[in-house]
Amino acid sequence: MAVKKGIRKICANGHVFYKSSDCPVCPICEKQKAVTADFLSVLSAPARRALENAGIKTLNKLSKKVKQKYYNCTAWDHLPYRNSKRL
Repeated sequence: MAVKKGIRKICANGHVFYKSSDCPVCPICEKQKAVTADFLSVLSAPARRALENAGIKTLNKLSKKVKQKYYNCTAWDHLPYRNSKRL
């Protein structure tokens, strides 16, 4: 029998897995989780989980969040091209 490295853990769904870190994420549950958005499927699991935990599951929600953050920034109004007329 092969020796497993790490600490034996059991997730809420009953999956048994071994982890050498303190990360509580079950690798079996992560593999079974279906990625619904196309842009989330190309991200690494930690980045995808961070966006999902922030409530961002679509590219549209991500763009709104970015716009909200940067349009409310006081430095945005001082950019030289901000007040120029568009052609």
